[in-house]
Amino acid sequence: MKLILIIVLFFQLPQIAFCQDNFSYYEVVKDDSIMLFFNDKDKFVEKECAFGIRFTRVDADANFNGLFTDISRDGVLLSTGFYDHGKKNGFFQSYYTNGKSKSKGKFVDNVPTGVWKFFYENGLPERTLQISSDDTLLISFYNKNGIQKVIDGNGEFNGYVGNSVITQNSTIAKGDIFNGKPNGKWSSTQADNSYSQEEFVDGEFVKGVFLNTRKGWDPNYTNRSILNAFFPGNYYLELEKFKFQRCKDSIHLQQPNSDFDSFKFFSLMKARIADVIKTDFRENRSGNYSIGENYMTVQFTVDEKGNAKDILMTTTWGDQFLREITRSLKSAEELPPTNTPLYIHMKVDIAPNRSSYEYHIKITEEKFY
Repeated sequence: MKLILIIVLFFQLPQIAFCQDNFSYYEVVKDDSIMLFFNDKDKFVEKECAFGIRFTRVDADANFNGLFTDISRDGVLLSTGFYDHGKKNGFFQSYYTNGKSKSKGKFVDNVPTGVWKFFYENGLPERTLQISSDDTLLISFYNKNGIQKVIDGNGEFNGYVGNSVITQNSTIAKGDIFNGKPNGKWSSTQADNSYSQEEFVDGEFVKGVFLNTRKGWDPNYTNRSILNAFFPGNYYLELEKFKFQRCKDSIHLQQPNSDFDSFKFFSLMKARIADVIKTDFRENRSGNYSIGENYMTVQFTVDEKGNAKDILMTTTWGDQFLREITRSLKSAEELPPTNTPLYIHMKVDIAPNRSSYEYHIKITEEKFY
C-alpha cells in the first residue's frame, strides 16, 4: 500500500503544475504495475488521445523499474526493454507501427553499447553502429533502395544524424565515411532549413560554415559539429523526461470522435502533387526538381470551425505545389481546431527511369506537428 501511495503522489505532481482540472494519464494495473498513456510526441497524455501505452513498474523513487512493453492503441508492439531503477540495462528493441523492426541493441547503465542495428519502415537495413565507451563507428549504411553505401566502415553516408525522434528536429547530412568516422567535407540541412558545410579529418571536426545564416550573424564556427552522432534519437529518453500534455494541446489527426479522415486527405493531396509533377515533366519544366530526395514543409492554422487558414510554404523548395496543397486543405473535411500553427512535412523522391522519371511522395508519418 505504501508503494501505491508513492506512485499516486508522483503522478499528481504534474496536475498541480498545470493548474488545470484534474486529468489522468495512467492507470494502476496491480500493486506496483501501471500503464501510462503517451502521444506521438512522446509526452504523457490522457487516455482518450493516447497514441501508445506503456506497461511497466515503478520503484519507490518513481523510476521505471523492470521489464516494460510499449504498444500502440491499436495493439501493435512498439518497444520492449528493461530498466534497473531508472537506468536502461540489457537488450532493447523498437518497432514501426506496421510491425517491422526499427532498432535493436543493448544498453549498459543508460549508455548504448556494442552493436546497434537500425532499419527502414519497409524492414530493410538502414545502418549498423559499433559503440564503445570511447567511440561510435558507422559500420554499414544502406539507402532506401537497399543499396549498401558504407561497407566495413568506408563509403558515403546520406541520411539522418543523431537528434530528436521528432522528425522536424532531424538533421540530414551527407559525406564520406572513413574507418567508421566522418572524413572530408560534409553538407547538412537542419530542421529550420539552415544549410551548413563542415570539414573533418579522420573523424575529428575541424570547422563549419552556415550558408544561409541570418544577417549580422557570423556563419563560421569551430567549437563543435552540428552533425551530432550517428545514433538516432530514441523515444526511450523522451519518455523518461516525464513531460505531459493535455489532449486539447496534443493535436493528432486520428482523434477519437473526430470526423476528419486523414487517409482520404493525404491520398487526395498526394494525387494532386503527383499531377503537378507529371505535368511539369511532360511540359519540360523539370528544372524545378532535383534528382533524389526533396523536402518541403507547409505551415497553417485551423480556425474554430475546422477550416485551414494562413497556409504557407516554409521551405525554399516546393512552391510549385502550394496551390494544390492549399486546395487539399481547404476542401478537407473538418480539421481538429487549434490556435497553434501546424506543419505537414513532406518528401518527394525523384528518380530517373530510362526515358521518363519515377516519383514517390511521402507525408512524414502522416500526421501534423
